[in-house]
Amino acid sequence: MDFPELMDPDTLAAPLKTNEVASEVVDRAEIRDGKPLVAYSMTEAGLATLRADLAGKTYDLTTVKGNDVARGDRLRCVTLRTSLEKRRKEFKAPALAYGKLIDTEAARIPAGIEALEAPIDAQIRADEARREAERAERARIEREKAEAHAARLATVNGYADRCRAPDMTADRISAGMARLEAADLSDPDNARAVELADARCRTLETMRLLHAQAQSREAEAARQEAIRLENERQAAALAEERKRIEAEAAEVRRQAAELAAQRAESERLEKWAEDRRVARLTEVMQEAKVMVEAITDTPDGHMAQDLSAGLSEALASKPDALLHARAAAAAIAEAADAAPELATIKLGTLCDELGFKITEAFIRDTLKIERSGTDKQAILYTPTKRLQILRGLVARLQGLVGAGEQCDAALA
Repeated sequence: MDFPELMDPDTLAAPLKTNEVASEVVDRAEIRDGKPLVAYSMTEAGLATLRADLAGKTYDLTTVKGNDVARGDRLRCVTLRTSLEKRRKEFKAPALAYGKLIDTEAARIPAGIEALEAPIDAQIRADEARREAERAERARIEREKAEAHAARLATVNGYADRCRAPDMTADRISAGMARLEAADLSDPDNARAVELADARCRTLETMRLLHAQAQSREAEAARQEAIRLENERQAAALAEERKRIEAEAAEVRRQAAELAAQRAESERLEKWAEDRRVARLTEVMQEAKVMVEAITDTPDGHMAQDLSAGLSEALASKPDALLHARAAAAAIAEAADAAPELATIKLGTLCDELGFKITEAFIRDTLKIERSGTDKQAILYTPTKRLQILRGLVARLQGLVGAGEQCDAALA
């Protein structure tokens, strides 16, 4: 059989016989004596039957028969369960209708009740709101008082903390103590007033200790500052003294250097003057000697040679060399006055004899001696004018020597 036979719930209760349980095994729900009575006796009997038949039963589902038996037993369970649900709904339907009627009637009445209740509730709610506002206000006032008290306590206790600031002085701590002692810390709440008084006493005690420490610290700082200033003063004095000594030493060195420079300059000037004097005398001697030698070819040449020798000897002497040179030159000039007046001496020859060059313009403009004649382009002088030229040269040499002597005297 592919599909098992459908059986009603009464059949599922087998193998019990119907006539044996008909008066007792009945599902029912009712109100008896004001009390609800619900009994599923027939369903429970069917469950007992199924439990007796099926509990622990196994099936060979590999065979058609075993499969059919298993499916049939499952159908018995499903049928008993769905039958129970059907009876439950049947039993509950009158109760649901009754409850709905109760709810409908109850919903009609509250509107009238609420109309009476609402004004009363409003009054009660208003009073509750007032009470809540008063409670909140009292809480706010109490909270503000507590906050103000805490702030006053923090201010009192903060005096000690401010005294510990690095820049706090003993005078400022003393002023703070006076201010705290004079502060009005009264409070309507006795407990808070006592707490503030205790805080003030503790803070003042701490401030007195910190005040003593600050005084000691400031005294030590003042002592150290005085030591520092004294050290700076002494250091400045030592630096000034060292500077003065160094300045004096520098001045001594400068004066010594200046004296040494003056001494060296004096020695240099003395040497220069001596060298100048010797050089000037040597020049005069050489020029005089040249002039003497230049006239040795005159008619009185022997006398000129003698005079030249005398002049050389005179020039070799020391202080009177110039006087001897002048005397010799004058003798030479006098000896030359007797020479014939022939214009035979060329200017070029005269320059060669002197060892230096002189011009006609120099002889004419400076010595005031005119030429005696010419030979082609050569300028000629007579022996007399030759001697005049030599005298003029000697006179100029004398002027140069005199100027040199004055310079030497000034340098000396």
